[in-house]
Amino acid sequence: MAKRRLTVEAVVTDSRGRVLLVRQGRSRHDWELPGGKVRKDESLLAGLRREVEEETQIAIVPQRLIGVYFIRDGSELFHDFVFACGIARGEKSPRPNPPEIAECGFFALDHLPKPVRPFTRERIADAQRNTSEILPVELVMKDWIG
Repeated sequence: MAKRRLTVEAVVTDSRGRVLLVRQGRSRHDWELPGGKVRKDESLLAGLRREVEEETQIAIVPQRLIGVYFIRDGSELFHDFVFACGIARGEKSPRPNPPEIAECGFFALDHLPKPVRPFTRERIADAQRNTSEILPVELVMKDWIG
């Protein structure tokens, strides 16, 4: 039987229009959106807030759902929820949470660090265009994680 996992990711923008990105410290080393797995005892939005704050020390305000993405990876099924978000309390500098997160920061859209996952670039563009997916989008693992 396949194991279902709920994950969340945030496209967080600051007052200058920059986007918050993180670079994993343990496994993947591309720059990507902050987020992670939702715990069994929490809502999607609570998981989103917790994950972003754990990874970057930034408190966020979810503003809208960008899309739901379905990914099958062997015996695991992921439903990834991506949200556009603002910052909850003033302008604050993000701080990484090692060893999980090696680096984090706000970046201008025309000066994103490299390498950035294509999925991340697409979700940032969706947030900027104010578009949302109406139905879940099915992806293969390499299109999600890279």
